[in-house]
Amino acid sequence: MTFLADFHIHSRFSRATSKTLDLEHLHIAAQCKGLAVVGTGDATHPGWFAEIKEKLVPAGDGLLRLSDSLAQACSTRVPARCRAEVHFLLVSEISNIYKKNGKTRKNHNLVFLPSLDAAERFNRRLDAIGNIRSDGRPILGLDARDLLEILLEVDERAFLVPAHIWTPWFSLLGSKSGFDSLEECFEDLSGHIFAAETGLSSDPAMNRLVSSLDRLTLISNSDAHSAAKLAREANIFHCTPGYSAIRAALEKPQTNQFGGTIEFYPEEGKYHLDGHRKCGVRLTPDETRVLNGICPICGRSLTVGVYNRVQMLADRPPEAIPSWQPPFESLVPLPEVLSELLQVGAATKTVARAYTLALESLGNELHILRDVSPEQLDRTGIPLLGEAIRRMRTGELEIQAGYDGDYGHIQIFSDAEKHILFGQRQLFPGAPTGPSAGDVSSSGDISRSNAGHADINVSPYDDLAPHQTPVFREDRENRDQQQAISHGDGPLLIVAGPGTGKTRTVTHRMAHLIQDGGVPAGAMLALTFTEKAAGEMRSRLEQLLDDASTLPLTATFHALCWALLREETPETPLRIIDEDERLFLLQRTMRRLTGNEKAVTLKPRELLSQMVDAKQQLKGPDAYFESVVADTATSVFARVYTAYQKMLADQHLLDFEDLIFRVVRRLETDDYFRTTCRNRFRYVFVDEYQDLNYGQYRLIRALVPAAGNICVIGDPDQAIYGFRGSDVAFFNQFVEDYPSARVIHLTRNYRSTETILEASWQVIRQRGGPDTGLGVLGSRLFSRLTGAPHVAVVEIPSEKAEAVAVGQIIEKAVGGAGFLAIDAGKVDSSALHDYSFADFAVLYRTSAQADVFSAIFDQAGIPYQIASRRKTYTQPHVVALLALLRIITGMASAHDLNGIARVMKPRLDKAMVMAFLDEMDDRGQTLRQALDQAGPADLKGVALQKRQRLGDALEDLKQWVADLQPLTLEEQIVSISESWTDRLEGHDAARDKDLVADLVRRAQDCQGDSEHFINTVSLQTDADMVQARIEKVTLTTMHAAKGLEFPVVFVVGCEDGLIPLRRDGQGPSDLEEERRLFYVALTRARELLYLTWSRKRRLYGRQEARIVSPFVGDIERHLLKHQSPQLSVTPKAQQVQLRLF
Repeated sequence: MTFLADFHIHSRFSRATSKTLDLEHLHIAAQCKGLAVVGTGDATHPGWFAEIKEKLVPAGDGLLRLSDSLAQACSTRVPARCRAEVHFLLVSEISNIYKKNGKTRKNHNLVFLPSLDAAERFNRRLDAIGNIRSDGRPILGLDARDLLEILLEVDERAFLVPAHIWTPWFSLLGSKSGFDSLEECFEDLSGHIFAAETGLSSDPAMNRLVSSLDRLTLISNSDAHSAAKLAREANIFHCTPGYSAIRAALEKPQTNQFGGTIEFYPEEGKYHLDGHRKCGVRLTPDETRVLNGICPICGRSLTVGVYNRVQMLADRPPEAIPSWQPPFESLVPLPEVLSELLQVGAATKTVARAYTLALESLGNELHILRDVSPEQLDRTGIPLLGEAIRRMRTGELEIQAGYDGDYGHIQIFSDAEKHILFGQRQLFPGAPTGPSAGDVSSSGDISRSNAGHADINVSPYDDLAPHQTPVFREDRENRDQQQAISHGDGPLLIVAGPGTGKTRTVTHRMAHLIQDGGVPAGAMLALTFTEKAAGEMRSRLEQLLDDASTLPLTATFHALCWALLREETPETPLRIIDEDERLFLLQRTMRRLTGNEKAVTLKPRELLSQMVDAKQQLKGPDAYFESVVADTATSVFARVYTAYQKMLADQHLLDFEDLIFRVVRRLETDDYFRTTCRNRFRYVFVDEYQDLNYGQYRLIRALVPAAGNICVIGDPDQAIYGFRGSDVAFFNQFVEDYPSARVIHLTRNYRSTETILEASWQVIRQRGGPDTGLGVLGSRLFSRLTGAPHVAVVEIPSEKAEAVAVGQIIEKAVGGAGFLAIDAGKVDSSALHDYSFADFAVLYRTSAQADVFSAIFDQAGIPYQIASRRKTYTQPHVVALLALLRIITGMASAHDLNGIARVMKPRLDKAMVMAFLDEMDDRGQTLRQALDQAGPADLKGVALQKRQRLGDALEDLKQWVADLQPLTLEEQIVSISESWTDRLEGHDAARDKDLVADLVRRAQDCQGDSEHFINTVSLQTDADMVQARIEKVTLTTMHAAKGLEFPVVFVVGCEDGLIPLRRDGQGPSDLEEERRLFYVALTRARELLYLTWSRKRRLYGRQEARIVSPFVGDIERHLLKHQSPQLSVTPKAQQVQLRLF
């Protein structure tokens, strides 16, 4: 049996597709076109997949068909001569944007799935990775090789076909963001690729000039965005329709079951030749080479087309192409032929009527174009139809080739012939006036989401000029760095501005001392503020040291203190609690002391804040002064503080401040312990020294004597943590604490362009206070890196518009997220850069600002990650997972049972749980002891039925814990996550695959040590949540961005009241710290910097008018490029709405 198939199509859930592109219209159009098998398209989109399951029924061997009732209803719209059976095959296109081998790669891939079950499992895997809901063709920051691996893991019968492999953007071999070979892209899994899609701008003859493609079956599809475009390219099969047969025919073309392809004339494709559409320049490959790839009109890079790119990779002449390749034939769609004959547009009603007449008279479109004789064609009453199609079949055409997103133009009759043949007479009298066949000859009603709404056109850079990527270009360190590295013994203070190679300098100094100075690695200690920074140091040292089997201890302050305390009590686990847990325990303490936490004048959070301040000042419950508590509630505060510390001690718990508090107390009061630590850590390195609080300062002073070997590095102009107790004064007094200290300044920046450095310096030089000589004041950083001449300042009407505008800029910079944006003119192809989503960061002052960006990015299909520990670890099911791990290890607290009880099936009554926990506290038990020993029978004030229900739930919990106990830590995490859906309310384990994978990775880093793992998770900060090797835009607070850098940075909300921050109309608590924070934000940018602000914003429950931040006003005007989006109002509505991409 011979049949035709078109696999690559889309649904109405994809961008820029017809709103009528549903299964019914596809069913109708397939019959009119002559297709027996059609891809479903967009099978990964939840909405479309739901329709597939609702409207299609199994038809055997992986195929689906429209239900009988729907098919019957559709048949009346199909001409009788065209009616035939139509089957659907599960197919979806995935857009992959990622970095590989030093370049941003953007390619599209078709995935073929053998069953609804396989599709459902595949969709769950992708849903856990990125956003598959906003676009029928999802955009994922996922390596194409990894996509293939996931597909094969889901079902080994599934297969992947690289789509339109030569398109300049978004393809396997494209000139702009592709590879030079299939193997470079898919690596070890290349053998699983057995077919490739040629795309509209190439045909098999062109592809066969590249011998490495010989083993691939070349297929062609329409990539239809409306039913009318179906079958403009198609595939011929000589077998029984079915998933297995189709796969076998493609995988083994030598069986001749694959009969070749039906092609567009490649010249008609919109990327065939080179050129620059904006300037109207169309060029052949030879002409492009003469011009060195530069547009002669505007001087920008030309878009290198498919024909040229094929020539670049070709390794044999046409006569050397093997003769055994499947055949192909080139056709012109029937509506285009009729358009020329009737001298009207292809999408007009006149063409639609002629199209219907032809189908009613002769059969489906492909039959007409391929098989019907010219004599039969002429008998339709459409003059010259037979001659036109004869010329099309023999290639007697004039073609103006397409280029840079513009389709080519095919002319069947010359202008002179038209004048003679057509003249002024009506060619098609008596045309039928009824409805056209299935409405498939029209180009369709192309719509975009929110079509007709106002468009925000934000282009702060008229041309995104090529930028010099800032990296370390010297093989050796600069002079100042070398002096710091080679410094001998004794104190050393390195004042290092942003981007000056701080980590590089410190790690090279450590390596120098070990390899050239003979200092044992075990005698070194490096302290950081984030695990991310500590990990980067360890990674650098592993690369630098000849023998990396023993590394210096590199840890955060809190991790060091936990390790020291743990060594003192090896038999008793010590667990660190996070903010939510200590607030919960504090509230329990207040309630048990007073019978009602509201009886205490101070609110729990205020009380907790004062307790944190007290501990940072190294003051325990027995050392209270009026200066610690500002009101007359000192005695109540002391009682609560005392009881809280007792509760922690009973359950072997520590909070963050306890760690440093207890270690400093030991160091300052225990001579043996202090001497042991000093002998152990004879060389101490401290990162970000300007951010020390009093407790950390005392820790350093106790560890390192005045003449000791200490190297600290930092920048007082980046001191941004005063709100949590840090004091830049400790940095400034280092030379007093260590009188023999040497001071070295690093002023060469290796990160940012000179424009960004000049703008940020103009901000920070306005700071108040005395100049200590330790900041950048008077010695501006320099980089000699050129780039964009301006910092963009974008004025936006609202906070939602701000998020939309940022998303549009990102879309433009990565190439429009798809070439539809390029084709639509939204993106100038010559201005595109080698950016991927991971190159962008959005920085904001308050965490609440992230919500609107995440919502808009979700709608736009822009993948992102939020640098927020709270958003990750406070999800109820994640709280339950970590709680279970703590119960297994005997390290759980009352908070853990409460966390599990909130989501258990069935959910437990809160009063019951609190009564059980009260009994536990009365007995002085840990949660594990209470679960093992105490039953609920004697709970006070709880009815018997509720007690029994609690008892049953606790028994179930204990059994779950017992089942998990024998497993390894990694196995426990996976097992719990797989049980979420069954045991916990309202959670889909597949959605959290990334989080589970991250937890498993951290468990492996901890060598399966549960106690170490649990405490590592507790010690994580917002900055630690940023995954560096993930292809997503980063959303982060300005504070959490410290230590990070990105090619493109958006500092959003640059308004007075946010930057600097004034809470609820009050003045900024520390104006100079707010200035330093803004400086930190600016200096995260390497190449492009955007400052956005909104004229209106909702803050503290009120809509307020805003003005630009005064800090922006500190930057000289010649460095700024101001932009205000141009908004148009929808005629039907009197208010402006935003078009989202």
